[in-house]
This record gives sequence, C-alpha cells and structure tokens, in this order.
Amino acid sequence: GPLVLQVIRWYVNPKFSDEKIALLDAFIEALSNKTNSGLRSFSAKCLAVFLQWSIKSKVDPKPLMKRLYSLAIHPNAFMRLGCALAFKKLYPILREETHLVNIFIFEMADIVLASLRLAVNDSSSIGTVQILESVIESLGRVIVVRASILSKPNQGRRGHSDLSKFVSYLFSQIARPEVPVRRTAFGLFLSIVTEIPGIGSAKQWIEQFARKIKKPEDFWRILEPSRAIPDFETI
Repeated sequence: GPLVLQVIRWYVNPKFSDEKIALLDAFIEALSNKTNSGLRSFSAKCLAVFLQWSIKSKVDPKPLMKRLYSLAIHPNAFMRLGCALAFKKLYPILREETHLVNIFIFEMADIVLASLRLAVNDSSSIGTVQILESVIESLGRVIVVRASILSKPNQGRRGHSDLSKFVSYLFSQIARPEVPVRRTAFGLFLSIVTEIPGIGSAKQWIEQFARKIKKPEDFWRILEPSRAIPDFETI
C-alpha cells in the first residue's frame, strides 16, 4: 500500500508521461473489479493521491477526469460503482482547489446525474444509487460555498457557463422518469437556486422562469428532457 502511494508521487512527474498513463489505467481497471471491494476502495484512494500530486506538480487532471467520466456512463454497474467511489475520494481534494471547482464542478454534477440515470436498474445490493446521491450532495455543498465565483459567466467552464444555466438544467431534470434522479435534482435545485444573485426563493426563480416562456408547449418541452445519455467524450 504505502509503496504504491510513493510510486504515484514519483510517476505523476511530467517527465514520466507514458508511465503515468499506464499507472492511471491500472488504477481505473482495478477500480472496476467485480469481486474485490477492498481493491476497489484502494484504487479510489490511489486516484485521490494521483489527483493530489497532479495538483502539486501542476499536471493537467483531464486524463483522470476523462477516464472517470467513461466509467460513470458505462453499461457495467461495477464500472459505475468504481467511478462513484472515486468521486467520493476526490471530493475532499477538489473542494479546496478553486480553479478545479471553477472548471469542473458543473460537469461533474452532470455526469453524476447521468450515471444515476443508469444506476436505477442496478441491484440495490451494489449500492451505486446511494453513493451517487451522496456525491451529488457533496458537490452541492461545494457549489454553495463557491457560488460567488460560479455565478459569473466563464466560457472556459465545462458543462455550464454559469450557475444560472446549471440551475435551469437541474430544473429540467426534475421531470425525469427515474425517481432517484428526480429526487436528487430537486434537492440540489432547492439547495443552490437562492445562490443566484437576486433570487431569494425557489418560488421566485420559477415565477421568473415561467414569465420567460412564450408558449405553454415550450414549458413542457423543457420538462421532457432527452432520454439520451450525454456525450462527455469531448473533454
């Protein structure tokens, strides 16, 4: 265990490009192990250490995020479980890094909701739904803390350019057919909508939103989102 963590610290260095990717792929593969829960947990810890040293070494975290996103929307339940475990471990590190929150937080929330849509068909014994719901709650707390930054439009921000657009997206997810997705999206909507400048309540936001709708059918179109799983391969 300790030796592996030291190896991560060494190979995250930019001069070990090929070795770093090989190490990352090994952790991702172990993260999805179907039979060894201890290996999954340790792999998630290793990825957290990988991110930690990537930040300290000023290494781009996109290769890590891309691989986790691929797991999150994979048809295999254990791959999605592995991603959920990794996100749980990454959260305490990400929340302290304003730059990473600014760039990735909305996209991470999107991908977790997409993963949750798939997880509703998983066996309850796996626990994917519960872990993903916990991850969303954690991301929501970060959004509240960083709301002043996230409220400002940023075209370099992944997923949604600002908090207002993300809240509009959450509102569209409240009508999804999957109960955990509806419940989670609604809870996150209520927890962050008042962080939008000038919004004092969810009721006020909905009233303003309704006034922007020109035709009734537009309202229902927004509340009937596509069933397609979004494509996150462009990261």
